Amino acid sequence: MKRFFSYILAIILAWSCVYPLDIKTEEYSDETLVIDGSIVIGGQSTVSISKLMSIGTGYYYGPTEYVKDATVTVECDNGTVYKTEPAASMSSMYRYNYVINTAGAPGDRSYRLVVVRGGKTYASSWIKPLPAPKITDVQFTADDENVVVSLDADARGGGGFAAVQFDEIWKFHAQYVRIFELKPLEWTISTILEPDLTYYECWRKRVGTQEKLIDYSYQDGVITAFPFTIFSRTNERNQYEYNILVKIRNLPEQEYRYMKQLNDANNISLFSPEPGNTETNIVCESDASEKVFGYVSISKQDYYIAKLDGRYYIARAPNGLISVEADEEAYMYYYNAGFVPVNVMNNGSIGWGTERCYNCVTDGGTLDKPSFDVPNN
Repeated sequence: MKRFFSYILAIILAWSCVYPLDIKTEEYSDETLVIDGSIVIGGQSTVSISKLMSIGTGYYYGPTEYVKDATVTVECDNGTVYKTEPAASMSSMYRYNYVINTAGAPGDRSYRLVVVRGGKTYASSWIKPLPAPKITDVQFTADDENVVVSLDADARGGGGFAAVQFDEIWKFHAQYVRIFELKPLEWTISTILEPDLTYYECWRKRVGTQEKLIDYSYQDGVITAFPFTIFSRTNERNQYEYNILVKIRNLPEQEYRYMKQLNDANNISLFSPEPGNTETNIVCESDASEKVFGYVSISKQDYYIAKLDGRYYIARAPNGLISVEADEEAYMYYYNAGFVPVNVMNNGSIGWGTERCYNCVTDGGTLDKPSFDVPNN
């Protein structure tokens, strides 16, 4: 019965992006901190702090409330302390991260995360980062429908487990070109002889994805053709130029098990492990009896940039436009509602669309090509 209840609860929580980690113990409370950190030696480190969520008789790995009033540092065993600058913190509707610049941190030392909040100190164990796998190639392959991105890497010297993450930059175009204009005083539509194409082509950047776990413990330290992302051939990523920054790091087995357990618990399955036993590496140094949840990883990353042209692109029909007959009342209605004529339909009626149909900047793009954030070393 308990297993069945956990399964039903997992379905409910999956819709709200909450990890269904059922912690059935009175040792936790609504004030129990969840500290998750990815400390990248030689790069940028991020830490999130939140609280457990109480539902019924148990507590669940939320997060439902992010903690923004903590002091977060990374300590090196040589005495150097790397601090968070408030201006560097990243906030969004779904997440708040403390950001620490550890680009200059030496790779042959041990480190730990230290969090101070409410007069209490929380710290991870001391960890010496594993050497990073070396990415040797990134491949793009395609079938009739999708493009698959895979990697090869030399991970000898690691512990048999790794995690891969990536950023993306691609060029795309708006769905339509505005080649018609409405003259409101006359309520007539005329052709624009020299349409403005400035906002037809744009760039888009997407930073950070959930890390994908790799178990290469049975492959003698060599990772071959590991697929880590996929997108449709009709996707705008294929239109002109697609760039991907791949980031890979080795994981200690403890961290791999922790992350896998979170992933398995977040996937709806009757065979998911009981998450209450998830292991952490963080303690409250001020009060040994206080429970802390989460995991802090300390690692070195390897980076690889790959590029794909539009060879796999399959053009798809643009989204349909609102078509109306040549009627002054209809023209007035759509004009006042913010629509403009962007196309003429085959049947002779006028197609209307909002600005994002023909302006890729309004659609979230930028005219200047962005760059990847890669450490100098």
